[in-house]
Amino acid sequence: MGEPAIHGVLSDFLHLPRLTDGRIDYTHSSAAPVLICFVNYRDRFLLLKRSEKVSAYRGLWSVVAGFIDDEWQSLREKVLEEVGEELGIFSHNITRMIRHYC
Repeated sequence: MGEPAIHGVLSDFLHLPRLTDGRIDYTHSSAAPVLICFVNYRDRFLLLKRSEKVSAYRGLWSVVAGFIDDEWQSLREKVLEEVGEELGIFSHNITRMIRHYC
């Protein structure tokens, strides 16, 4: 199965304003596409406690996640970006990625 086109996922959001780096700005949008990543190691899944500094779900448990906000980035690149940003784990440390799309 091929990777779905990010552009297709974002088609309903391309009218929104852009940040200075070109990403879509969801600040005033009532909806946004989000990527979630379940990190598994030795039959355990990682849960993270959200910071009190974020705008949504402060202090609650969650998984690695991020807005899909760059139409030119692949889902694989986005997963690697989010896991790198939130966990400091980079592609050379990852042994396997399984993709499931909804």
